Amino acid sequence: MSAVYEIAISIFHGAAGPDPNLAYGILKSGGTSVDWPKTLTSISIAGKGVVNPITPIARDLYQTATSATVTGTGTFGQYLANGIPAPWPPGFTGPITIAASSTATSISTPSSTQATPTPDTSVTSGGTTTTTSNTETVTSNRPTSTPKAPSAVSPSSSGISTGAVAGIAIGCAFVGLVIGLLAASCLFRRKAAKRGKTLDHAAIHDELEVYPSGKGAPINDMQLSQFLLEPTPDRDVAQETQSIGALIDQHVESYYHHHPIAGDQRAPASALADLGFPFSSAASLDAQGATALCLDPRSRQVGLRHAIMRVLFSSIDVHSSQGPSMLPAPVASFLRAIPPAESDRLGDPQANELALRKWRKLSAFLLHPARSQRTPLPTTGDATVEAQAQELARSLNTFLRFFVDKQHQQQQVDHLQAVIEECAKLGYMLFSHPCDWAFIFEPDPVRGGVVVVEAGLRKVVVDRDMAPSPTTSSLGAFPQILVEPVMVAT
Repeated sequence: MSAVYEIAISIFHGAAGPDPNLAYGILKSGGTSVDWPKTLTSISIAGKGVVNPITPIARDLYQTATSATVTGTGTFGQYLANGIPAPWPPGFTGPITIAASSTATSISTPSSTQATPTPDTSVTSGGTTTTTSNTETVTSNRPTSTPKAPSAVSPSSSGISTGAVAGIAIGCAFVGLVIGLLAASCLFRRKAAKRGKTLDHAAIHDELEVYPSGKGAPINDMQLSQFLLEPTPDRDVAQETQSIGALIDQHVESYYHHHPIAGDQRAPASALADLGFPFSSAASLDAQGATALCLDPRSRQVGLRHAIMRVLFSSIDVHSSQGPSMLPAPVASFLRAIPPAESDRLGDPQANELALRKWRKLSAFLLHPARSQRTPLPTTGDATVEAQAQELARSLNTFLRFFVDKQHQQQQVDHLQAVIEECAKLGYMLFSHPCDWAFIFEPDPVRGGVVVVEAGLRKVVVDRDMAPSPTTSSLGAFPQILVEPVMVAT
């Protein structure tokens, strides 16, 4: 008993569209698609020729070419060329007869004794499907590889079974995957180790900025840089720093006596330490040493100039969290709220410096009452600045009162407050500047018998193009002394 079937061509579809390279044979009975028999590995179509070898293949069926709904699974015939999946030869469609009880793997029609022609194996690719009168389009979600089209339909296989070819391909893919995973793991470990030691210079390269005197913000963040505050030229910063040193010298010379002072020096030393002066440190002059200089009439002026200079300039330093502050009140509160730097190896001071610099620039811009002017933060007419100056003068006089004549106390307080307000102008100027600054209170190298009476100023320039070296940090920052400190021997 035998049955007549129809061979048609199927092109599969998935969510991404039609399979551009492979077409499959579909078996029909009475116009309805049926599963391709597992034993049907070769067919011969009258007037067309032989298609051999064939392997059955299962594909999921979709409701439409773009639908994600699977309606079932069908089994179709896949043509193999030299053991490699290839498109079903175009035109090789038509009726065939299959014996119902036969287990043979080669089925032919009664008229298949003709010479076997070489079928045209070219197929369309991309979004175009093969079309014939006996062609059916089937949707599938299984992507297929892109094999080379065969030059002819081979009457027999190449001698390598389909299973062997598939096994070799799977083995090669698995080996390649393992090698790729090992290489990626080694690369990630190496990068993680490098990040543990220091910040990646390339990762923060775009954060580095250079601010020459008189110029604006860098090219990056160009839109915001059009509005950020303009930096004060170096010359003006240096002149303001030196003028405050001269004002302190004039103040000390005018309002403090040279009379001997009897009594314990612990009280004035403690008052000086409360102002943020180092009580005991490796510095050449701590609170006790400065107090000793001030108590000695011969060195009093030197000691007072150093003490006042150090307290005033520390009050406008963003890196100093001790003692009274002459920075804007919100800024001072925030700086005191910052936790101490981490002491373990996971803490990165360079990241802290970079974050503080970014915060300072944006804060100066946002706190400015007239941002469009792009000038440094103003102190004129700010009642808060006056109140802070009065508070700092009162705190400083807990130490200075030991050296002031009673008849000059009010004049001394008024002049001291004026000097403090002038120092606040410099503090606002430096806070509004995009560069980092550091005051110099000690001789370098530190040596005994030498005292700084007028602070020096070091500018930390951030250079985008500077490569790290033993004398620079990985951020490319290096110190540039803008104002040399004035030192005297005692």
